[in-house]
Amino acid sequence: SVPRDTMTDVALYSAGGTCTGTQEMQICLSYAYGDGKETSCENTVASVKRLFYNIPINTYYALDIDGLIYLNDAIGGVDVVSPNTLTTEGSGGDVTFFEEGQSYHLEGQQAERFVRARGHRAADESMKRLERQKAYVTSFLKQGIEQTKRDLSVPVNLFNASAPYSCTNLNPAKVSYLAKEVVTGSGMTFEFVSVPGTVSLNEEEYAEFRIDEKAFFEMFLSVYYEKIER
Repeated sequence: SVPRDTMTDVALYSAGGTCTGTQEMQICLSYAYGDGKETSCENTVASVKRLFYNIPINTYYALDIDGLIYLNDAIGGVDVVSPNTLTTEGSGGDVTFFEEGQSYHLEGQQAERFVRARGHRAADESMKRLERQKAYVTSFLKQGIEQTKRDLSVPVNLFNASAPYSCTNLNPAKVSYLAKEVVTGSGMTFEFVSVPGTVSLNEEEYAEFRIDEKAFFEMFLSVYYEKIER
């Protein structure tokens, strides 16, 4: 997982679609330089590749927030344990929606709030949201895999039904193949690893996440390469 506030070089494009160079900014802004669909995804992929030493990235999947609600409810809601407390400012004072360590069954708008909402008082609010997103995706995948074990058509059906809410270069054939690999135990497992670094507020009070290059390089090697003893 890559924090949205990660500072990296992002390709800039004119209104006509011409690349005008690169500029260091939050990686989340790479999606803004595009059409909100394929070109936005491709620019985001390019930004991630710059961070990851130009390793090939063959697949992307972008999902609108309405699609998240649809998929969430399509598998009967998602059970999660909140990794932190979410408190936001309301007209009548602070409102707490989720508490650290508490279990929740998320449906509809509550699922959206869990993965989308964040506070605004500290530089690490986006990082706290990222932890909730990781907890949510882990639980979603676990429940989805259990349902797929009973019915192999579940992933493809969800993929096809979510098409109006998504943008991807995946196809049903690859989704079906991946689903089979997971449920048959052919070596596919899920593990979240977060890019290491520190977050702070800049002079304009915007959060900036700076990668710890040494720690990240060591992590990169451990994830994508197998050490060979000579």
